[in-house]
Amino acid sequence: MIREAAKRGLRELGRTGLYQRLPDSHNTVLVYHSVGGGGYDDISPDRFRRQLEWLTATYDLVDLPDVLERGERKRVALTFDDALRSFHGTVRPLLREFSVPATVFAIGAAVSDPPGIETIRGEPLMTAEQLRAAADDPLVTVGSHTANHVALSGITDDTALREEINGGTERIEAEVGVSVDRFSYPFYEFSEEAREIVSERHGYAVRGGGSESLIDATTDPYLLPRINGAAPLSTLKFTVSDAKKHLTRLT
Repeated sequence: MIREAAKRGLRELGRTGLYQRLPDSHNTVLVYHSVGGGGYDDISPDRFRRQLEWLTATYDLVDLPDVLERGERKRVALTFDDALRSFHGTVRPLLREFSVPATVFAIGAAVSDPPGIETIRGEPLMTAEQLRAAADDPLVTVGSHTANHVALSGITDDTALREEINGGTERIEAEVGVSVDRFSYPFYEFSEEAREIVSERHGYAVRGGGSESLIDATTDPYLLPRINGAAPLSTLKFTVSDAKKHLTRLT
């Protein structure tokens, strides 16, 4: 009876927006894929713009490493997996308009000559030239999304795992001309072995959200949780806030 009453209370708080009055201090990382490109988890440029308007008015949008530290306001970092073509044509202009930093995670095979991968789930990937242009943008940091965009949890051979993790980073560094210290696990899948290899030459790594999507002093910098940004603004307002953390205690 108590649990059911608590659940009804949570629904009412969500409906009225009263959760926004709760303490809101834990930092957050958002993950996006396609913005107006028709690919995986695609959202419209207009929705992304509305999100940026709300996010910049409500929180401090920071570079990825800065979410590991507390600021005067809650900090939110933006990340984009796969380095899709829509990041080049749609996302970068909006980042400049709102002066928002972001990390884009590229696939090593996509910047090879000739490229070994050119599309992901129906959307073209950025070319090496486009990725170099992104890397030159002071608001954009290029990270690695492995060599071939495969699930690392399924690789048990140490040599193969290192080639997939480090090979992607080395390829991006060679073709784009940047130093890569950020990593994203494809499909949000990882193993203890993969995490250990990633930590040997990278400073930060991001994954999916799992049961805990907020960041505090105890968060592993090589398993930074993320919240999916491909959602209506009303949903994002709830998931980015600390509301779920506070309300779960009621159940």
